[in-house]
Amino acid sequence: MENMPVGSTANWVNGNHDRTRLATRVGVDRVDAMNMLTLLLPGVAFTYQGEELGMTDGFITWEETQDPQACNTDDPINYWKNSRDPSRTPYHWDDSPNAGFSTTDGKTWLPVADNYKDVNLDAQMKANKSHYQFYKDVVTIRKKDVVRKGRLDIKAMSNSTLVVGRMLPDNPAIVGVINLSNDTEITDLSEFEWLPAYLIVVASGVDCEGIALENGSIIRKDKVVMTGKCALLLQSLCVTTKGCCENNK
Repeated sequence: MENMPVGSTANWVNGNHDRTRLATRVGVDRVDAMNMLTLLLPGVAFTYQGEELGMTDGFITWEETQDPQACNTDDPINYWKNSRDPSRTPYHWDDSPNAGFSTTDGKTWLPVADNYKDVNLDAQMKANKSHYQFYKDVVTIRKKDVVRKGRLDIKAMSNSTLVVGRMLPDNPAIVGVINLSNDTEITDLSEFEWLPAYLIVVASGVDCEGIALENGSIIRKDKVVMTGKCALLLQSLCVTTKGCCENNK
């Protein structure tokens, strides 16, 4: 960001139709973290279809393969090494035939992934907590001026904890905390001097466990207790003025 050419804008991409799906590449339990990171960074964020659900690669047999890169190998054993079809399977709308992608009785161009009955938009919209709901909550915050125009403050707090802060005077501050380890981590955000003493949870990832990490919970900035693989988005309880909340130190 410090070396961004004048007049240019950063763009952040986790995946596309030419790459293994995000959830397959980095693990389903890191989907919330990676989605939040791209949505909080300054610039343009791209979301490849299914990333907001944690969709994984589908299995495509040699007979079902459509990708010329794989078909041209003429190798029914090692074709998958060149195939991009696994990341191009149809979007999972629901648990109906063809995952709701098509209402025809026949097969789709590529078969849907085997886990579509459990991993689909309809199920995640109805769940108490899901990758989709977390994604939607973060997108809501992304639309605020503090993310669109605010200053970026990003720090690696430990080998497994990353913090992304956004601050804009006269606006509530935003800070995303990511714990990539399997263990509970306690993070002290005191060095983010522009943050007030207390913060409210506005988006809680699927792996954030406990009522203290649910949306609406109040957290002290000097003791953010994060369960393993938790991605958490926090907002200040007041408007920042000259970098701090004058009435909430």
